[in-house]
Amino acid sequence: VAIAIWLFSKRDDLKEVCKVGFIPALFCIQEPLSFGIPTIMNTIFFIPYVFSGVVTDLLTYIAKLIKLIPYNNCVSTPFSIPASIKMVINYGWRGVIFYFLMTALVVLMYAPFVKINDAALAKKESGETTD
Repeated sequence: VAIAIWLFSKRDDLKEVCKVGFIPALFCIQEPLSFGIPTIMNTIFFIPYVFSGVVTDLLTYIAKLIKLIPYNNCVSTPFSIPASIKMVINYGWRGVIFYFLMTALVVLMYAPFVKINDAALAKKESGETTD
């Protein structure tokens, strides 16, 4: 979400929240972004929030079936280890490449919704009601 907002949002307030929440998000601590943007209880971000996980899980499953990435080696890593490092530990270099491809896909999935959110916030700030 933070990368999508940095790339596609025109709102400085959201970009500031992303600056604060980006480093914790690298260590799997999403709360500053989830509640600061907010993505929780936000009808605009509901669709990419739900479907990005479904799409990436499905693509990961398919990639494992066709042996693009190996199956997880079942090393238990703490939740606070950055995802790219977890990919190296569990899947090797192919897992890291796949992780960055999935990150790019999620950013592209969020892009239109970031723009819709910008428009809705601008409309709300200008005093118009959103029906």
